[in-house]
Amino acid sequence: MRQKRVMIETRKGMNLLTMTISERIKKIRRYYDLTQQEFADRIGSKRNTVATYEMGRTAPSAAVISLICREFKISETWLKNGDGEMLAPNPNDTLDAFIRERNLTTTDRILIEKFASLSIKARWEIVNYMLSLADALWECSTHNQEADTMPPPVPTGKEKADADLAAKVAELERQNQELSAKIAAMEEEDALSGLTGISSKSPSASVGNFSPAQKAKK
Repeated sequence: MRQKRVMIETRKGMNLLTMTISERIKKIRRYYDLTQQEFADRIGSKRNTVATYEMGRTAPSAAVISLICREFKISETWLKNGDGEMLAPNPNDTLDAFIRERNLTTTDRILIEKFASLSIKARWEIVNYMLSLADALWECSTHNQEADTMPPPVPTGKEKADADLAAKVAELERQNQELSAKIAAMEEEDALSGLTGISSKSPSASVGNFSPAQKAKK
């Protein structure tokens, strides 16, 4: 019977896909137990427009299809092509499956939920901020690489003169230290030589040792 009705309506010039969508729209309305007026109010349309959808006289636009799916939580694939289930999967179930598949943590889930709950403008602001941050980091990394490969700067005339003077002063200080060390060594050697000369003299020259003639004179 249904096949016969399809053939009759097709002969009248109705698109089969439009008719299928019209039947599904009617099924959605009846599933939620709504009148055509109530259904129209939910999607911001008119009752007559909904009636033409259900009768297959006009085809809903892509925007209307998306609105119906969003308002009544309907699978857009099902409404368009009849594939899958009528009701769209629960977002939490989908998120749970995604988290299990990616082996994400509770913190990851919170970040995803908070980001998704933001307005489109706020999400774009975050995305633009992250992109600008990435660009700044890339420029900084490129600058550091260029600095590493650049030759050392050529010193100016004053810088070269100062460097030469500092080198000469350092050399004079080194020579002064060497000379001081030599003088100290020579003084120590002379002191040792003097002690050696005194100890090598005859005992008669020491104080308190007199010859018999000297004693007789005294």
